[in-house]
Amino acid sequence: MYNAKYNFYLCYTLIYKYVKDMKKKLSSSRLIKTLALMSGIIVLVFLLLKWWLFHYTNHGEQIAVPDFKGLDFMFAQQLATQKKLVLYINDTIYSETIKPGAIAEHTPKHGDMVKENRTIYLTMNATGPILVLMPKAYDVSLRQAQHTLEQSGLQLGRIEYKPDIADNYVFEQRYKNKIIEPGTQIPKGSKISLVVGKGSMDSHVIIPSIIGLTYQQALLALDSLGINYNPIFSENIYETAEDSLNAIVWKQSPNAVNNAEMQLSETLDFWMHSISSNSLIE
Repeated sequence: MYNAKYNFYLCYTLIYKYVKDMKKKLSSSRLIKTLALMSGIIVLVFLLLKWWLFHYTNHGEQIAVPDFKGLDFMFAQQLATQKKLVLYINDTIYSETIKPGAIAEHTPKHGDMVKENRTIYLTMNATGPILVLMPKAYDVSLRQAQHTLEQSGLQLGRIEYKPDIADNYVFEQRYKNKIIEPGTQIPKGSKISLVVGKGSMDSHVIIPSIIGLTYQQALLALDSLGINYNPIFSENIYETAEDSLNAIVWKQSPNAVNNAEMQLSETLDFWMHSISSNSLIE
């Protein structure tokens, strides 16, 4: 009787221990499976997110910006669509040297590397002059006058000095060699000449040699020295404003010889011709 009870107890104990061990093994196996499943899901989500970002942002793919300058907007739009770029008109100017209605500038520039769907900001050339009102840029200092012109979309042109104790004081404003009144409509970007006082007009300056320079370069050189000048163009036909700016100085008076000097009250005359007439320069 005792042996039967002992054997029953022993069998019960072994079965209980076996069941308990199996529960532990099952629980451990489920935990491992759960952790493995969660890890797999995390890895899968990461890979999917990386794939989406790669294709959405075109990672590693760049496009060279085409040259839109000089193109009509409609043609440029077709080209931009082919390159998967977006055009946006950011500003408008007027230039006689650029075809009316064409693109004058753009940012980013031609050749810059950008991603798809990048916005290209355009500056268009107007089909006709953009008119602005002439401000009052006299009865003030030269610096104030220049700031006033720039604020109105105009440029400082020739500075003509005259003897006066009011040094750098602006007395007159002129457009195309005529006095222009405030409130007059003129094309945006026009150059306005100013008559400015110079307290020491009897002082001397070494005559610069401007022969061989373009018209634009000659003006910059003479203006920097405060010399009054009188440009004389040849009878050649200048088709655009750019042609006249690039005309070449072939003669000047007085001449720049042996460090000769001239008074600031004097005027330097110089003669221009087109680029095609370079044979006139000795």
